[in-house]
Amino acid sequence: MKEFDYREITEPVEQGGIVVKRDLMLRIDKRDYLLSIATPKFIDNLREYNKPIEEELQIDDNILPMDSVSDLDEVVDKLSQMKLEEVAPYLVEQEVTAS
Repeated sequence: MKEFDYREITEPVEQGGIVVKRDLMLRIDKRDYLLSIATPKFIDNLREYNKPIEEELQIDDNILPMDSVSDLDEVVDKLSQMKLEEVAPYLVEQEVTAS
């Protein structure tokens, strides 16, 4: 993937003392994107949780699967090795609002 800046925007989600989900803000080409990354098991559990819930109340499961998200440096290294086309479906562009 192209060069990007990042910052973690929420506390990582842990299960059993292991980080299973992270939310990052990425800056690519002067645009900001939200990217959620989680283990495949976390994503599967989230989809099971969502099944009986009305669609508009479901928790968003558009999350990039990654085998391990425990170490932020490793996550960022893996992202840098991925093609933008692989990551793009999981990026949520953030609109800049004037204040």
